[in-house]
Amino acid sequence: QLLAAGLLMNASNLILFHNHPSGNPEPSNEDLIFTKRMLKAGKVVGIWLLDHIILGHKCHFSFSEHGLLSVDSDGE
Repeated sequence: QLLAAGLLMNASNLILFHNHPSGNPEPSNEDLIFTKRMLKAGKVVGIWLLDHIILGHKCHFSFSEHGLLSVDSDGE
């Protein structure tokens, strides 16, 4: 649904945000898998994922800052 919304809005890029109520922003295995799927699907439809940011308690985790937004990188 995220990519569908992006297509409807004629978006060329997306930045995803979500929070971890625990306060620890480290990505879960599910976060890694989801991000990889969004990267691959976005590449197919021409919507590029610029970042996926997880908010914690007074901290954050950026997939971009950690070099995790390459379609060819490991993560599945």
